[in-house]
Formats: sequence, C-alpha cells, structure tokens
Amino acid sequence: MKRTILVIFSLLSISMVSQDTLTKSYPRNEIKINVLYLLLGLPELTYERALNQFSSVGASIFYGAARNLNVGLGVFPFYRWYFGQKKPVCGFFLEGNAGVYTQEVTSYYSDPTIYYLTTKKEIQGGLGLGLGGKFEVHKVWTAEILWGLGRNFINSDNRNDNEIYPRIGISIGRRF
Repeated sequence: MKRTILVIFSLLSISMVSQDTLTKSYPRNEIKINVLYLLLGLPELTYERALNQFSSVGASIFYGAARNLNVGLGVFPFYRWYFGQKKPVCGFFLEGNAGVYTQEVTSYYSDPTIYYLTTKKEIQGGLGLGLGGKFEVHKVWTAEILWGLGRNFINSDNRNDNEIYPRIGISIGRRF
C-alpha cells in the first residue's frame, strides 16, 4: 500500500514538473517601454525573458534626458516571480532588483566666513523589491504596472537624501 501511494505521488509530481515549462510556440522574449517615465523625461526600455510559466529575468535601462533631473544613466537587472495567473508569465508578480545608476549629488560646505556648494556625478547602486501586475492585452501585446523601492548602498554616507530609489512604471510591451 505504501509503495502504491509513493508511486502515485511520484507520477503526480513528475506531471506537475512537466507542466511548468512553456510551449515552444509561446514567445519567451519581451521588450517594453515605460510610458510614465517617458512622459517625465526619463525614457526607460526593458527586456524580459521568461524562464518558465512562473518566473522571468530581465533588465531595464534608462537615461535622464530632461535637464531638470539629477539622474543620468541607469541599469536595473531584475527577477520576477508570477502568481495567480491564468496565462504564462502574466498576472501579479513580486520583483527583486538591483540598480546601478549615476546621479548628480550636491554637497554644501560652510565655515564661519564662506558658504559654497559643489555638484558632481556619483555612481549609486542598491537592492530593491517591487510589486506589480502584467496583463496580456492582445496575443503578443502586454500592459504592466509596477511599484517598488530600493535601498542605495553605494555612496549613501552623504546627507543628500538619496538613500532610497523608486521603481515605478506603467509600461507597454511586445512579446516575440
């Protein structure tokens, strides 16, 4: 009796593992543009590759094109775990990311007779978490909403309140 139950559970677990992979006809790659950041003058382009039905990896690259932003070039590699979906690599997700970006940092110096400030570009970086949802709009087109925060660990000893970076987006993507 114990052997029969063991064989049945083994066969069920093997069948569950076989359902975890995507079909060969399903597109695994996706490229997205963050519309929210684009409107703010910070164009962001994202590439995402599906590993299986429940997870993916990718990277986002942005550039601070507007003059009033103090952020330059940045790269955010990420891993996503999808849950509650009916379609592969869709639905709500948790994201773990790492960020490396340049930022203009202003330092204030003063003594009893002189007060001045300097601005220089520094490399910042850290780790973060995000929550979001990706929805298939039409076969190969997707829409995505993302919200998250990250903690800066590089050059965070200055007093310019740059210890936290946002990870926010409303994106439109195409799978291929």
